[in-house]
Amino acid sequence: PKDMDIFISHKKSDGEGLAIQLRDILKTEGFSVWMDEDRDDDDEGNIKVGEDRQTIIKNNVENSSLILLVDTSQANQSKWVH
Repeated sequence: PKDMDIFISHKKSDGEGLAIQLRDILKTEGFSVWMDEDRDDDDEGNIKVGEDRQTIIKNNVENSSLILLVDTSQANQSKWVH
C-alpha cells in the first residue's frame, strides 16, 4: 500500500548514492520514506543537533512497515547497519 512507511538502511561510504536513488523513486511513487541523512524543506536533517541519534533511528525502525537494506560490500562492516 502507498501509505507504507519505508526505512532505508545503508552504509554511507558505498551505499548512499543507491539509497538516494531508491528513496527518490519510492517517494515519486507515493511512499513515505525515511533515511537518517534526509533533508527537509528547510534543509534540516531528520536528526537535529543534540538529539539522541540511536533513539530516533530505533523509533523510525519500529514505526516502519518495511526496512530496505542497501547491502553493499561495505555494509556488513558498519556497526549501524547491523
